[in-house]
Amino acid sequence: MLAHANGRNALLGLLAMSLRLRQHELNGDGSDQRLRCEIATFAASIFAYMPAPTCAPGHPARSSPLALIRGQVLHAAGWQLAELTELLQPSAAAAAAGEGAAPDAPAAPAAPAALQAALPQPVVEYAGALLSLVYTTVHKASGCIIKLGGLEATRLWEELVAALEGSRVLEHAGRALLLFRLHAVAVQVGLRSLEAAACQANYAHLGLSAVSDLCPEPAGRAGMVPPHEPDVAQQQQRQQQQPIARRLRAVASGLCAQHTAACLGLAVLCDADGGPAHGLPPELLAAMPRDAGDPTPGCSVSRAATSQLMGMMGMLQMGTAARPGRRAAAALLRRLGWLAVASARELTARAAGGAGGGGDGGRAGGGGGGGGEGVPPALRSPPRRLVLESDIGLIAVQSINDAWRAVRLGPAGSVADPAEVAEAVGWWRLAAAVATEALPYMSNAVHTGSLGVVLSCADWSAEVFRGTLALPPQPPPMLAAALDGGLLPCLERLMRRAGRNPQGPDAAVLRSLCYKAGSRMGFWAYCAPLLAYGDARRAAALLATLCKLLRSADPWVLSTDWTPDDNSHQCFYGMIMSALHVAHEMGPPGAAPVNGPPSPPSPPSQQLVRLLSFAACQLLPEVSRMQSLLFRSALVSHPVGLLLVTQWIPFLASRCVDELRSSSPSPSPSPGGQGDLGGAQAADASAAPVDRDGGGAGWRALLLEEMGAVPLLDAALQLVPSLAQRIPYQEYGLHFLRQLVVSCSMVAWIVTGESPVPATATAGAASSQLEPDGAALAAAGGRMMRQAEAEAAQGAVSSGALGGGAASALAGAASSTSARSGSAASAVGGAAAPSPLPWRPELLREVAAQLRLSGEHGLAAHGDDVAQFLERGCQGPGPGEQLPHWPLASALLTPDEARRLLPSRCANPVCANLEGDSEADLTLKACAGCGAVGYCCRPCQTAHWRAGHKEACGGKRGKEAAA
Repeated sequence: MLAHANGRNALLGLLAMSLRLRQHELNGDGSDQRLRCEIATFAASIFAYMPAPTCAPGHPARSSPLALIRGQVLHAAGWQLAELTELLQPSAAAAAAGEGAAPDAPAAPAAPAALQAALPQPVVEYAGALLSLVYTTVHKASGCIIKLGGLEATRLWEELVAALEGSRVLEHAGRALLLFRLHAVAVQVGLRSLEAAACQANYAHLGLSAVSDLCPEPAGRAGMVPPHEPDVAQQQQRQQQQPIARRLRAVASGLCAQHTAACLGLAVLCDADGGPAHGLPPELLAAMPRDAGDPTPGCSVSRAATSQLMGMMGMLQMGTAARPGRRAAAALLRRLGWLAVASARELTARAAGGAGGGGDGGRAGGGGGGGGEGVPPALRSPPRRLVLESDIGLIAVQSINDAWRAVRLGPAGSVADPAEVAEAVGWWRLAAAVATEALPYMSNAVHTGSLGVVLSCADWSAEVFRGTLALPPQPPPMLAAALDGGLLPCLERLMRRAGRNPQGPDAAVLRSLCYKAGSRMGFWAYCAPLLAYGDARRAAALLATLCKLLRSADPWVLSTDWTPDDNSHQCFYGMIMSALHVAHEMGPPGAAPVNGPPSPPSPPSQQLVRLLSFAACQLLPEVSRMQSLLFRSALVSHPVGLLLVTQWIPFLASRCVDELRSSSPSPSPSPGGQGDLGGAQAADASAAPVDRDGGGAGWRALLLEEMGAVPLLDAALQLVPSLAQRIPYQEYGLHFLRQLVVSCSMVAWIVTGESPVPATATAGAASSQLEPDGAALAAAGGRMMRQAEAEAAQGAVSSGALGGGAASALAGAASSTSARSGSAASAVGGAAAPSPLPWRPELLREVAAQLRLSGEHGLAAHGDDVAQFLERGCQGPGPGEQLPHWPLASALLTPDEARRLLPSRCANPVCANLEGDSEADLTLKACAGCGAVGYCCRPCQTAHWRAGHKEACGGKRGKEAAA
């Protein structure tokens, strides 16, 4: 009938006549009233259940929502619902039953007999059909807006909002639905029709929420959106839709509309978790639809009841009115999230074959406190009804996403309200629990992406990260709440799970978090304050986990296009790049001295420096290993690794050069040096004697042996002739050339021991000065060779270690480097010894030429100086007279001190075991031979023994027996 104009117009006319019927024409016992109600119910039902959004384009039914909106059906329905609701007032019910009431008597609920007379079944059924018509029109219009997109969707959105504003139909329908349900349940009349109306109300609430999400508030919640920024056209469309979206949220904030959604959702929530009703009258709560029967252990919330929960969440997140209040709404949303978490925990326990546990026994606090902190008391045991497995992810993510709007804490230094602090801590505990318990049940990429976005939504970098040595003593309130809520162990847990399954949901969340945090403030600026103010042992464990992620990552991902938001291994590498990129933030090279005595850094600054020392010891050798492999394989297509290594080499060399400068006969003061952490030793640092067993020597060994700086720079120099093709980004290539000159200069200084003094002072330098450093060169290649052999021996038995092909390639590269370095070292000591450095001077001259073409004349001249130094066999004055100095370099701990921050580490140097939730919680088994070291698993012990510990272990046992 709708496909033909005559039939369609006839039905629309019938609907229009039905909506014009007055109260007295519908209510009564006569046959005329009954017939009118039945015809009106029929007309409303036809248009209520017409599947407009699913019809093919061009079908007349597809345009029905717009036709009904333009025909002012919502206005007429709102007026008629308001009039029908008057039948439910006590005075009207009593009059219909023929009972009198004192004029000044207080209002009382109508008696069942009066209600029976006031609510004939046809009237109740028509009221249900009319409510369904209203809600389905809103729902179908919302669906069309989402499906259409573009200007047509904006126009329909504008007309829908105008109709909702003018008719106030959401208020009238919400009030009518509650009152009709309340009284119809009392007399058992017309329940089926009202049941359908309640179901359609949930869908309408969800539809309006989805439309609101198309244009989220600029400063509001994170938004249920994929972790990709909109393009220019989408941003322009959002700007046009912002005023309409604000009007929609204002309409949805009406008291009756909000109260109706809360009643529908609370009825299901109280039935599922047994919690409080937040002041709703028991008779009203009992009148709301819910799952039939008493809950039994293991039963689930039905699909219809789930839509009530989702509808309540959608309306609460749009609400801007004073009721139910920001904190009350946030409490409801967090309670929904905990229900999803408790359901996930129970399902996981059943799958494992154990008994379910509640908040006290599980990890609901996300590692942020004792068991069960922040969990509603009703959920300390398994819930009465479980959320459906397919809905856990949606409810969990939506709840924390919407509840974030209520988290309000002031900036650093402000006095926070204790209640607001408690709410913020509760939110972070729930977010950590969702990332721990509910994440395995998220199969939708939108849900995992949104979880990563919402975990990165707090930006504390501007308030805190003003410099490593300038952190305030106390964290800002939001950062403190995140730490109390367990964000630090939550991040490490995500990393370890992502490393075990790079294609799983944890990896998807981590990619989204890093992408969003990196695009806004950088992953290091997000993570560094957590490390500085968090538990030191947990922070060191996170850095150790980062190192294992690097070992488990495929090194060949650096030879492909850089897409860390889609590639988990590139994401792992990107996190490490961001953490190590702090070398540029440690103070500009050649910074001017600070006026007056430096103030001692705060405890968080001191902790962050200690952790940076630990990160350098753990991560830099691994990064160098991967880069060396790629250099030798001629597979470098992205400059991030090149830039990182070449910017850390001079930074660490600066730490070693401080020792060389202090031993020079004519020491040159370090420009801008700040000394150690306390700052008091900075003044006399240049006068201290060289301590070959101290910090400088420790960092020197790490730089030359563990990182293999000399062969690494040799491989980097080989890229210079084809740099434009290998690194297509000109600014990256220029930065790489700058860092390459400085790195070669400082490493040459460290290897040869030549100080930046006039040539006449070092003309007769003995070649014996170079002998220990020549040995160090040979050791550099040998160290890389031994590490490659250990990896090859470990092979597939070590979880996540490099595969056989990669380890073999690395072994070949290290072997070549070792042979080359060894030949150079063996030649040292003769009068005409060749250069102890394997670098080709002509490559450094080409670096200088390219820098000169870019206007970098000073660095170009310095590159020529390094080339001349190499041509002289590294004899005479060194090339480091004008080298930069990083003030923070001298504040680093020695490698031995740094490694003691996390003593309970596996002795296998290439351990990539990511089992468990934290590196700090690993249980180590003592070596069966010497008992001096521990291993996390048997494969690690086997690999370490094959790499040489078996001989060392036997030697130690022999010494002990002799003793």
